[in-house]
Amino acid sequence: MDDGYVKRRIKIPDDYTFEDLRREIENGGRFIMFPYTVSILAMPLSFFSPAILVKKGESIRKYQWRYNLISSIFGWWGIILGPWATVKSIRSTCKGGVDVTDDVMLNLDQEGFDNRQFEWKQTNQLFCKVGKWDKKEFVKALSPVYEQDSNIRKIVIGYYIGEGSDENIYYIGLKCVWNFKKYNDIFGAAIYTRFRENTIFFLLDLDGDNFLVDYLLQQGDVIVDKTICEQDNL
Repeated sequence: MDDGYVKRRIKIPDDYTFEDLRREIENGGRFIMFPYTVSILAMPLSFFSPAILVKKGESIRKYQWRYNLISSIFGWWGIILGPWATVKSIRSTCKGGVDVTDDVMLNLDQEGFDNRQFEWKQTNQLFCKVGKWDKKEFVKALSPVYEQDSNIRKIVIGYYIGEGSDENIYYIGLKCVWNFKKYNDIFGAAIYTRFRENTIFFLLDLDGDNFLVDYLLQQGDVIVDKTICEQDNL
């Protein structure tokens, strides 16, 4: 396989053939990645499990329990952010993790199957929705901005998982009437009143020519949408 792409391990039964796997997916099997947190030198780091094949009808509790145990033992010790990152991982895992079935099957070939890994060259899943607590924090941080600014029409937020990054990365999609660039500093100042600076944010123009826009609109959380009222008035 070519270099330059993020590689992700997959976990499937040792006795499976590639055709067995295809049949399992067609019958309802899913590849799930479970988030977990480990604190290293007092800094909490968020990771994802390998893409684990969960057969149709199989309980995912044994996987949830395993990765929540890792977070519970090794995640809390990060100074200040450890408990927050740990709770976030546990909540996401308890909700079922992240379904990456389509992306695994899109990128997996026979060589990758034999090596039990795939290269994330193409994707259908770049973002997952933010947690309930995070969404509340985004609203608290950004509402003083968008409630007073008629130039802002829509805000969408997604937690980035597209390349299996070990950083906490959020994309904030913004639709505005004019002068999009000025909001980099405005949003940054507002967001870091509620979030720590080791969390990474990227501002994305929802009217821009960027392939990430469609994914964010499909997979992210809408924080505010003033365009709905405009459409209703047409």
